[in-house]
Amino acid sequence: MQYKFAHVLRVPIKGRYTFSFGKTMHATLQRFFEEARRRNEHQQTDIFGNVIGGGSAERVVLPSLDELLKMFDACWIDEWYQSAAQKKDYRDRGVEALKKFYKEAGANPPRVLHLEATEDDYDHVVAVFKQDGCWGAVSKTHHSVLRFRDPVYKSIRELAMSYFHEYFLDNGQKTLRKFSKHPLDFRAFADDWLVADYPLWGVHDTLITARHERVASASVLKHLRRADPIEITAGKLVQKKR
Repeated sequence: MQYKFAHVLRVPIKGRYTFSFGKTMHATLQRFFEEARRRNEHQQTDIFGNVIGGGSAERVVLPSLDELLKMFDACWIDEWYQSAAQKKDYRDRGVEALKKFYKEAGANPPRVLHLEATEDDYDHVVAVFKQDGCWGAVSKTHHSVLRFRDPVYKSIRELAMSYFHEYFLDNGQKTLRKFSKHPLDFRAFADDWLVADYPLWGVHDTLITARHERVASASVLKHLRRADPIEITAGKLVQKKR
């Protein structure tokens, strides 16, 4: 009956304060990410992550916390709350949630690292994070080795090289060759990547064209030892058979 009133007879029905609050928070974050994207597009000089005056894509410019809270005020939907006290309660909740979001976004923003392999193997992407000044990573794979890394690595290079030994083909040939010099910070993009149901080719292109660092010189790579049979067997362990 509610559907008939709302969509067939188009009779206005009472809304809910939770909808007003949810739309307010969504609109605030959307405006925040769009502004972050605008600022970082302005400061970037090319698709390789080079920034005017030096730096890299790891240094992302964000609106301040005060600006975020002003966006919240501008996006506030002042409808359907059942009392002034309830409205104030939800407004306070929104402010606290945004302060927590801003703190966590600054400490561990969504960043990924590209691991580039030889043409006969697959590249890999890991989500990196920092804790107490050291780097760690979260990785989704069915295999037993290219997975989580505890935050014990002092540099991105150390972290990337932790994947080198187990990055090999079934014949034991080691294939990891490069890694992105700086993690790609997703705050430089609009927030549609969070819920997109279409390929994110813009993210893909930015990731693979970013500056990369070689794991070793060509002369060193010529003399790599192949993984031995027991290592190859262990590398075939999978979490789930396809």
